[in-house]
Amino acid sequence: AYQTVNEGDPDARSIAEFLILDHRLPRSLAFCYAKIVGNMRYLERQYARRMPSHDLAARISQRFTDNDIDAIFEHGLHEFVTEFLTDSQALGLQIERDYRFNE
Repeated sequence: AYQTVNEGDPDARSIAEFLILDHRLPRSLAFCYAKIVGNMRYLERQYARRMPSHDLAARISQRFTDNDIDAIFEHGLHEFVTEFLTDSQALGLQIERDYRFNE
C-alpha cells in the first residue's frame, strides 16, 4: 500500500507518516480515529446525549490534525505512540463506563 501512494525509497519518517497520519490508509491511526469519532457522533445522536468518551475521542483524533510528522518526530515517535496507546486504552475504559458495558 505504501508504494502505491508514495514514490521513492521508503524511510522511517515517510513510513511513520503513512501509518500514523495518512487518511487514505484504512489502517492508519488518523483514519481509524476519524471512524471512531464518526461512530461516537452516531451514538450521540441515537442516545441524544454526549458522553465524556465523545470528547476524549475527539481530543485524541485532533492530535492527527494538529501534528505533522515533523512535530511527532520532534516530540519523539516512541513517546507519541506510547501516549497514543495509553489514551486509546483510556478511551476504551471511558466508553465502557459511559455505556455501562460492565453492568
